[in-house]
Amino acid sequence: QDINVGGEWSVWLGVSPTILGDDHTHLFTEARYERWIHTSLESYLRVSARTSGRVLAGIGSDLITSLDVAHYYQGLRSQTLVTHFSGSWGHNLDGDTRFTLGGESGLRGYDARRFDGNKLLLLNLEDRIYWVNDWLHLVSIGFAGFADAGYVWRAGRSVDLGDLAADIGLGLRFDVTRGSSGTIFRIDYAYPLNQVGQEENSRGILSFATGLAF
Repeated sequence: QDINVGGEWSVWLGVSPTILGDDHTHLFTEARYERWIHTSLESYLRVSARTSGRVLAGIGSDLITSLDVAHYYQGLRSQTLVTHFSGSWGHNLDGDTRFTLGGESGLRGYDARRFDGNKLLLLNLEDRIYWVNDWLHLVSIGFAGFADAGYVWRAGRSVDLGDLAADIGLGLRFDVTRGSSGTIFRIDYAYPLNQVGQEENSRGILSFATGLAF
């Protein structure tokens, strides 16, 4: 696919004043930076950083700072090896903005929203193998082997890498080649490696989703 190598900035500032019906004047801010780097003939690096939040009477809430990094290596025949890191820190988060981690958000061997809190760490390694290209001019088919590790710590707890939950798994990828949006359907089976996950899902988890996990 075509990649816009370079950096992109975006900054947003908003105000919700009392004259428009709000009980207090709120200030909303968000800044985002993303950059694609062509690190070698066979690899690309994507770096994305974001910070956002709102301020009321000088006190910040829903303050979020996050960093997302993915490295794509295409030096292997008909394969893409992807290494992904995501980290987020939050302060005074509302209940609906707390970070969650589970089957729908990159930790595929665990129930959806299994872990929640205000400090998130996620690591993924996935080897995407392309098997059938444009079968019947309708779909391309691929396989994937992956490993995930991550956790979300609640407010008041310090980050401890010994808490990380992990899983391993296999998946199928179906790329609809005639679709205008290039829709990808994926089927993943993941088996949890931690005791808490094995107690809850002793046979692992089979999931269906659209789009790539990262």
